[in-house]
Amino acid sequence: MLTLGITYYNSSTSFIGWCNFDWAKDIDNQWSTTGYLFQHASGPVSWQSKKQFIVALSTVEAKYLIVGSAIQEAL
Repeated sequence: MLTLGITYYNSSTSFIGWCNFDWAKDIDNQWSTTGYLFQHASGPVSWQSKKQFIVALSTVEAKYLIVGSAIQEAL
């Protein structure tokens, strides 16, 4: 299938990152799901989605954990 793949465009060479979380939506153990995506030249270069390694006690704590993970990946 040569028509499938990731396309990178030279016209957009900026490095862009996003991160998000879903606080305590796992009914069994109340863990949050976090994820991030980084793009360069309009194509993805790094991404991850996983459960957080601790139970966040608040939305602020869940946000802090995902932002920290995303910053480490960006660096």
